[in-house]
Amino acid sequence: MSLRWLIVAALLLAALLVQIPIVLNPDLACLLTEGEQVLDGRKPGVDLFELNPPLSVYLYMPASMLRERPELRLK
Repeated sequence: MSLRWLIVAALLLAALLVQIPIVLNPDLACLLTEGEQVLDGRKPGVDLFELNPPLSVYLYMPASMLRERPELRLK
């Protein structure tokens, strides 16, 4: 393996390790809560105040939807 590909692999591994969440970030918890509220019928920008664009709330909505399924809950 050439030195160039070894450097590229090391950079990709470092980027992957940085993005793996080890603890629940408060921003992530807020986005998950807002996703649940949108699923309950509230509208971002009208009923919810969020500094991030609405797409960030919509990106976490599938996780909120999966959490509501009883057969997928942790025991």
